[in-house]
Amino acid sequence: MSVPASALADDGGARHLQRGRRMPDIEALVEDLLDGVDANRGFDFMHQLARPLPARVMARLMGIDDAEDRRFIAWSDDLAAFIGASSLLFLLFEGVLTRRPQ
Repeated sequence: MSVPASALADDGGARHLQRGRRMPDIEALVEDLLDGVDANRGFDFMHQLARPLPARVMARLMGIDDAEDRRFIAWSDDLAAFIGASSLLFLLFEGVLTRRPQ
């Protein structure tokens, strides 16, 4: 998975954050995700929309191709798990350290 150099240009993210500029892209992503669900049968909102949408939006902002969506979402999930695990470990060790005799 490669990121184009233009995606790394330091403009403070201003070009991507201009009001409304990315809205059609995000709406298209939501429609694409919703095309894969059957509202009459019900669906897992978290799994089919809430989890993949932020990762896909970030991928677009970084210039990552649509073909790399699955890999980017997997990487995003791994990163979130790592951050969550490290937060859990911090809380665990913080509890151990506060109970330790001085």
